Amino acid sequence: MGEGEGGSASEESGGTASEGGTADGSSGAPACTVEDDQILWASDGVLLAPMALEDATGLGIQVAGSRTPEMGTLTLSFSTTCEGPLHLWAMVWDAMGGVDPENADSIYVQVDGGEEWPWLYGCDTDGDDELWHWLPVRAWTMNGCEHDAFVVEGLPAGDHTIVIRGREGGVGGIDIAALGAVVVSHVEETDPSTFYEIPPPME
Repeated sequence: MGEGEGGSASEESGGTASEGGTADGSSGAPACTVEDDQILWASDGVLLAPMALEDATGLGIQVAGSRTPEMGTLTLSFSTTCEGPLHLWAMVWDAMGGVDPENADSIYVQVDGGEEWPWLYGCDTDGDDELWHWLPVRAWTMNGCEHDAFVVEGLPAGDHTIVIRGREGGVGGIDIAALGAVVVSHVEETDPSTFYEIPPPME
């Protein structure tokens, strides 16, 4: 991959798995201003069927999901005013919390046409079932629930895209992987809940 492409990237190669960048930019460039931090709503993206929008009970927004394994995409477009690195967080639904890779809700993530990485985000939702979570996007190592940081190094200022692809399907309602929004930032310590605070579960 070249500079500015997506993935779990090191500053040297722009495309190999690594521990990711730093808050002030591992290229030595100063951290970008908070004006570059933004939330990208699933409802504002471009859908390729069978990815579709559905109303999310308890959130009051529409979210994206696909009922067909390996098919359907959501493309989110955004612009940055300064160069990277870029960190991503996603608001995702997990029907069954846990740390079992065989039962982990998952999607694929790709930035600017770079390498597409699977993310088993259900590996990070140990606890109650049927909840929405803000989680840092990570890249699966294909080993159990192990993931590497997903950081786009050397991202130039300008227009960019994030493509989310469905990885496994479901039969309806609450049992499929779903995504409500993505937060992008050049700062690793950004708190995505400052853009949208997930309401407590309905009793």
